[in-house]
Amino acid sequence: MIQRFQRKEQNLIEEVASLNRELDSFRTESRRQIEDMREKGSSKERATQSRITDLEAQLSRATSQCTQQRKAKEEVERKLHSRLHDLQERLDQSQATKKSLENYVNFLKSSYSSIFNDTTTAHLSPVM
Repeated sequence: MIQRFQRKEQNLIEEVASLNRELDSFRTESRRQIEDMREKGSSKERATQSRITDLEAQLSRATSQCTQQRKAKEEVERKLHSRLHDLQERLDQSQATKKSLENYVNFLKSSYSSIFNDTTTAHLSPVM
């Protein structure tokens, strides 16, 4: 009977040792899996942060280009407005000169007619 208890005790000791080895193996595997998960999480976080940095840089470049384009557009609009104003002034001056020349031609016709009492200029129409 003592031998049976000793065998039973020995079997239990072996079972406990086996369970301890299994527990140690499970702990080791769990630690490895946790470390792998942490590494994957860190890797994903680094990749995400890198992507965020890239997108921020792209946004910054796009914003800068947009600002440059807006300034260029405003400069072109300012130059066109100035050119339009200059052309309008030149047109107004040309029209004033034309009107002045028409008045001068009519004055000359009238003067020629009165001085020379010429009836040949009476049929001429005024310059428009």
